[in-house]
Amino acid sequence: FVAFALIGANAAYPELDIPSLANEQGRQVLREANTLCTFDAVLRYAYRQTSTLTADGRPVSAYLAEEPYSLVVSENRLGTIRPAAPTLVEHSSLDDVLPFAQGRQLARDWCGRGANVQFRDLFTFIPLFVHLLQASTAATNAANWLAGRFQGTAPAPNCGGF
Repeated sequence: FVAFALIGANAAYPELDIPSLANEQGRQVLREANTLCTFDAVLRYAYRQTSTLTADGRPVSAYLAEEPYSLVVSENRLGTIRPAAPTLVEHSSLDDVLPFAQGRQLARDWCGRGANVQFRDLFTFIPLFVHLLQASTAATNAANWLAGRFQGTAPAPNCGGF
């Protein structure tokens, strides 16, 4: 996921020259990740430490507090701009990849900016590979939610209820 984010950041902000921060192995990972789907990338790079991929041996997270990278992170932080359209946010409280609190806070931030937000906990009884396995549930829910918008049904926000 970090490689995907870095590839996107480098495309949007070429002046950062992110590949120049990587060692040869890191540049190879960026080249390969640019051609892989998410599932293949996770299988290939699981448990890889980013400190083994940078030229100076620091983890990628160490750069995020430094300029110009901290400005780019700040500019791209979700939740700072209110969505103009109704929004559905779903997240599992047992997510094994992204913290639940992060998804809930995003929805709260948008609610605080006056957005029409519906937040749902994709709770599961099987706490293995939750992020991956809940993707199909979330996709189905999102398709049904969007179908309701196209049919003219107003979404029911639940701001303040999560």
